[in-house]
Amino acid sequence: MLATHLTRFALTHTLGALMLTVILLTSATLAFAQGTESVAGRYAGFAMSEGVVANLAEDTGRVIGQYTDKDGRVYTLNGQRVGEGAQGLLERDGTQAFFQLEPRPLGIQFLYIPADNAGTPDLSNAVQAALARENVDVDTLL
Repeated sequence: MLATHLTRFALTHTLGALMLTVILLTSATLAFAQGTESVAGRYAGFAMSEGVVANLAEDTGRVIGQYTDKDGRVYTLNGQRVGEGAQGLLERDGTQAFFQLEPRPLGIQFLYIPADNAGTPDLSNAVQAALARENVDVDTLL
């Protein structure tokens, strides 16, 4: 009889601990997902980045869209979320470059990284751009 009670007690506590673990893991996953703000949207360069535009869409950790540089060259953007930001490839007429972006209070900071002759990122020639979300009136803030 005592053995039966101990077995029931152990099973009840084991199931309770398992359910608590599942609840905590689910809560932590939801909190992480909610903590990472989407970078999807249209962004326009301001100040020294005038003319730069990024149109971004996001789906399940992937970031896709278009990036237009100061000279009007349009690149296809394909990357993935990494922490709060994103990174990946830019492509235009068979030429590849790289990008990294980070969210900022008014929009994003975008880093265009050309490829060297070996096809690897050439950080010494990277160009940084400050872009504001489309609905942000930067002129009134500067």
